Amino acid sequence: LDLDTRDQDVLKEVLPELGYKCLVEADAGQAVKRMNLYAFDLVFLADGFDSGPVEQSPIMAYINRLSMAVRRRVFLVLISPRFKTMDRMAAFSMSADLVVNKKDVPNVNRILGRAISDHEEFYKVFMDTLREIGKA
Repeated sequence: LDLDTRDQDVLKEVLPELGYKCLVEADAGQAVKRMNLYAFDLVFLADGFDSGPVEQSPIMAYINRLSMAVRRRVFLVLISPRFKTMDRMAAFSMSADLVVNKKDVPNVNRILGRAISDHEEFYKVFMDTLREIGKA
């Protein structure tokens, strides 16, 4: 299940409102190449993108091999009809920061705003400490 045009349009509209640029890749290979060249703060991955389950995605493999210092800066959102939106246990088990049910994509602005705020609050002390000791 790739994101349909309507869901992509929602993301293309909402992400700039939240201060992000939106880039859409046609396949996982191109996405990984771009991620090798640029640092991304936010990555959306749809279950079934490039004809495979998210667990076997080259994008997930790439992100999971990042150093922890780099990985902490990437907010990974998985979109799938298999997940309940904002299910923290599902996100944790998938090595993601947020899971969104496909039917909730139209509400992603509210969902993402809250999730990123929670994420920043959770990591604030940790990131401040890293900065203090010169490792951030």
